[in-house]
Amino acid sequence: MALIEEKGSSLSFLTDNVVAATVADALSNLSEKRKALGLENPGTVDNISREVQREVLLSNYMFSGLRCDLQKIFSVAPLFRLQHGFAMGSQALPPWQLMALYGTPRIFMQGAFSSDQSITAWGNLRISDKLVCKTQTQIDPKQGQTMVQFDNEYTGDDFSASLK
Repeated sequence: MALIEEKGSSLSFLTDNVVAATVADALSNLSEKRKALGLENPGTVDNISREVQREVLLSNYMFSGLRCDLQKIFSVAPLFRLQHGFAMGSQALPPWQLMALYGTPRIFMQGAFSSDQSITAWGNLRISDKLVCKTQTQIDPKQGQTMVQFDNEYTGDDFSASLK
């Protein structure tokens, strides 16, 4: 059974009234004015902060100790990659880490298992060209911390909205 029924039905009062017509007219006028301005999408807050943290700040390039990353790409379409990481002399990085990555135009998944028995996973699902659902998970048994974060991001023609 459809939620919105034809005119004259018991639910038609939701769409065939003065308030609904006024709201629809206001939204239509707002949409026309936004299109007339010719605004571009400014991007998301995450992309701006990522640009500053990775491309401006030098903290990602500062490292003391020894680090070695070995990776093997098994497939390009769909993308599938395994990576082993080894580090010595670093307090931030675990001594050993195994990472796996899988990606298609719609789905991206990445996971890591460290020698300190922590698990970290990221995933993105592109539902449409404008709507992306993201998730991050981190399990660290030594510190007793578990974190799961969900983020839904909508990218419009002249705005971006995010719900975490």
